[in-house]
Amino acid sequence: MRATARLTQISTLALLMVAATMLPGGAAGAVPTINPNARAAVVDQDTAKFTAAVGKTDYLVITNNSTMVMFDVNYPITPGPGCVNAAGDPTIAICYPTDVAAVLAHVGDGNDTVVISTDIHVTDVEVHGGSGNDLLKNQPHKSYLTVKLFGEAGDDYLVDHWWGEHESLLYGGDGDDHLSCPDPVSNGYSAMVGGNGADTFAGKCEVDYSDRTTHVNISVDGIANDGAPGEGDNVLTSVGGVLGGSGDDVLSSTVSALLIGNGGTDWLFGSDFNDTLWAYDGAGGDIVSGGYGNDSCSVDAGDSVSFCE
Repeated sequence: MRATARLTQISTLALLMVAATMLPGGAAGAVPTINPNARAAVVDQDTAKFTAAVGKTDYLVITNNSTMVMFDVNYPITPGPGCVNAAGDPTIAICYPTDVAAVLAHVGDGNDTVVISTDIHVTDVEVHGGSGNDLLKNQPHKSYLTVKLFGEAGDDYLVDHWWGEHESLLYGGDGDDHLSCPDPVSNGYSAMVGGNGADTFAGKCEVDYSDRTTHVNISVDGIANDGAPGEGDNVLTSVGGVLGGSGDDVLSSTVSALLIGNGGTDWLFGSDFNDTLWAYDGAGGDIVSGGYGNDSCSVDAGDSVSFCE
């Protein structure tokens, strides 16, 4: 009898514990609530921040004027501090930083699209694609702007247009990415960094391998055999130049090009056109050959130089 009573007490207690986990705010084992909306808020007084909801495929347009930043996405946004929804439209958030200076967007998972509008007047925009195959695009504009587009995981397409003064960094991250800066820069430095994967580089920005510490072989010829052995990057002939890493690199081109060896004992080979070859790094041992054309070569005393003006 005592054993039966004891079992009854244990069973009753177990049922009460299970029931507790089913109540709002219950004990361990409760399933957290996931906000189905995106979020927008002002952080650090001068930055408008957008954070996508989990599991959404975002189509986000970012624009602003001298007093506000607007996020327009394809599902509702929950406004946080410093932000409100547009009248009658929960898919638009308008944020009012104290000093309108920067925009930060994280679109998370999903195959997302982010467009930075031509009507943008902040000085800094940073977009993170997260996982998924994303399109991150900066539209042409005239105001001075620093843009950073991070594709992160997935096979991403990063495009940066600009007019006038501009600086940009396109970083593909993991995956087979396509990076492009179609328009020539008039002032400021702009670079494309592929990251892991077989990446394609097009447009007028420099291709930047400066984070590499081992050998890379880059040929500006539109053939997918660039980067580390077996990497399969493709540097198209339209790019503005190539910057090597700290390893012993081989840089060459079939068109007029800017080739910068950076550190290491590098081999730089120009085209049959007018090239700029830069092997000056404070140490000798580089091999520099301009090829035909009127070439400009910057070298150290111990470098081997030929066919340079």
